[in-house]
Amino acid sequence: IRTNKKISDLVAATIANMSSLQLSPIQKAAQLKKLVDAGMSQKKIASSIGQSAASVTLYLKLNDLSEETRKKVESGFYTFTAGLDMARIEAMNDPDLALEIKRRAEEKAAKEAQKLAAATGKFPKTEKPTANAGSGTGSGKGKQGAGTGRQSDSVQSRHINAAASEVAAANPKAAKALKDAGVLKKQTVDFSV
Repeated sequence: IRTNKKISDLVAATIANMSSLQLSPIQKAAQLKKLVDAGMSQKKIASSIGQSAASVTLYLKLNDLSEETRKKVESGFYTFTAGLDMARIEAMNDPDLALEIKRRAEEKAAKEAQKLAAATGKFPKTEKPTANAGSGTGSGKGKQGAGTGRQSDSVQSRHINAAASEVAAANPKAAKALKDAGVLKKQTVDFSV
């Protein structure tokens, strides 16, 4: 009975936090992890907080990010979706490969921002991350702001996928690992030998 009371209190606190606060994706993931650690199934969590089980699963994946990537999601440098892309890459347990993809993706993002700034004389209007941006909950549209250096989910995911594709094109072993991990969303190069 004491355990049920503890879980009930934890669910109530989690629901209150999630509905009354603008939690970042990382904070939301930490709240959901507390419920899992208390013994609740993801399906039960989902029904208790009014989210889909798929949404709960996606948020929980953010708990597996490296500290560096977690901080980038927390600060808004990476959006929720880009954080999930990085979680798939980091789950491959190949730190060198993950670092190379991150480096290339960030270079691509910087080059695109520079090109746009050179062409227009200002930084691109970009989506400011919100607790719900790209999460499948809410509208997915953040407030627009200029000069933040942040990019939308789709742009960040495109950069991460392009970087992963470049690494895969140069390394057939990495290509197979990236494909098996679901990192390569669109296979534009035939990696078979």
